[in-house]
Amino acid sequence: MSSNRLFIVLDDGVDVKWSSRTKTHYTDLGYEYTRMGDTFKVDVVDLPIKSKIKVLVQCPGCNATRRVPWQSVAEKDDTYCQKCASKAANFIDLTGKRFGRLTAESLSERRGSNGQYYYHCVCDCGNEVDVESASLSTGATKSCGCLQKEVSSERMSAMTGENNHMWDPTKTDEDRYSRHTEAGHQRWRESVLERDGYRCQRCGSGESLHAHHILPYKENIELRTDIDNGITLCDRCHTSFHAGYGVYATDVELKEFMEEYTD
Repeated sequence: MSSNRLFIVLDDGVDVKWSSRTKTHYTDLGYEYTRMGDTFKVDVVDLPIKSKIKVLVQCPGCNATRRVPWQSVAEKDDTYCQKCASKAANFIDLTGKRFGRLTAESLSERRGSNGQYYYHCVCDCGNEVDVESASLSTGATKSCGCLQKEVSSERMSAMTGENNHMWDPTKTDEDRYSRHTEAGHQRWRESVLERDGYRCQRCGSGESLHAHHILPYKENIELRTDIDNGITLCDRCHTSFHAGYGVYATDVELKEFMEEYTD
């Protein structure tokens, strides 16, 4: 069997008969003559160029197999089917060229359903991937997938936190945090409210209560669930406090805010 990128013959050998026309050809190649009409096996590549014996070949483009006369293979020196032969005539080798983050190192053995060529590429990140030649040439594929992941990550980052169009600058960290489920937070809130008798410690209201962190929530991670670092405020007082002293108000400012209360 002989095979390379253009020439793929699947038969290792074929049966032929001794005849006066072929006797000299085969004996010159070292085959031992017996008698006329006897059948013997020869390597496909030893067939005469004009031989009409059919051999099994594979198209290197679409991988389809078919039997064709040896003469058509030997004279063309390839085993492309008619459709892929037309594509091969317009073939442009991309080996060694860069496409975005990809470098086409070699033509892959992989073929598309319609015989499309693929290239084995190495990405700048180190990953290896087979990419269709058309996707490389048109710029449709520029990486192994790492570029898309980075772009998606950047887009997500641009949509989170203060960059999100739904961001509310009037909310505190604890307001946002209360929507989540960190272990102990809900128990801490309930403990603060229960200790304070479910009453706002500024105006005495029992409606719409908040458990407020006395020492700033963001800078005091170890005190986030410490009941002594909490105080009960109603929604009106809580909102009023942060409106006047800012989102990251201190315990000193809270004391000032509590002392200035009047009915």
